[in-house]
Amino acid sequence: MPRKVYTEEHHRTAFETWYETRNYSAAAKAVDANYLTPRRWSEKDFDCPHNCPYHNWGLLMEERDSALQVRHDLIADGNLDPVQHDIAMREAVSSPGPRGKNPPVMQVIRSDLERLQHWELLYSKVYFDLTGLALDYGTLKEDDARQQYRMGLHVTNAEAGIRMLKTIQDQIDALQGADRRNTTSAKRPEREQLTLQQLQKMRQLAKNTPPQKLQTMMMVVDAEDAKPTSAAS
Repeated sequence: MPRKVYTEEHHRTAFETWYETRNYSAAAKAVDANYLTPRRWSEKDFDCPHNCPYHNWGLLMEERDSALQVRHDLIADGNLDPVQHDIAMREAVSSPGPRGKNPPVMQVIRSDLERLQHWELLYSKVYFDLTGLALDYGTLKEDDARQQYRMGLHVTNAEAGIRMLKTIQDQIDALQGADRRNTTSAKRPEREQLTLQQLQKMRQLAKNTPPQKLQTMMMVVDAEDAKPTSAAS
């Protein structure tokens, strides 16, 4: 039986799975490998044939957390300048990269930020479908955002929309950390209250949902609200 050849993408997938689960068995399963394979990839002195940044997992985890924490602190303080974010994150990283290249953890964070932006845009679009409220996203302000969110597919069922928001938020939490998100949210100004028009739209969506499903959905929402704050950690 020929020996399986692993690519840089396998190394990335294994690290991402381990980062989220802290479990080597889960990392091995994600790339269909022997349990010991991700263990070897996680070591500092692993001789990677691709010279990729997805090794020395312990240091990579610490620097990734530190760099992302710096970025979220800036956002919480109202600093949305991507240049300042980049400078601050680099200062939080202690391991230099090869000459002319980013430090390894910065290459990982680049993919993190891209995926985070995609999920945040999707969250804003689903939220718009449910409420009619166009959240600002990046450089998109309300009027432009409203036009952007009208494109593509739409949510027409309240139950499906709320479940989608929960799933999307789970993905965002996995990328930026629930603790950091909660800390950041505490520093944000109070959200705008619903208008009569938005409430009417949500009521219409609720009417389109079968009563039994709506009752189940509300039970799920009540259960989520009843969880202690520390559960997010």
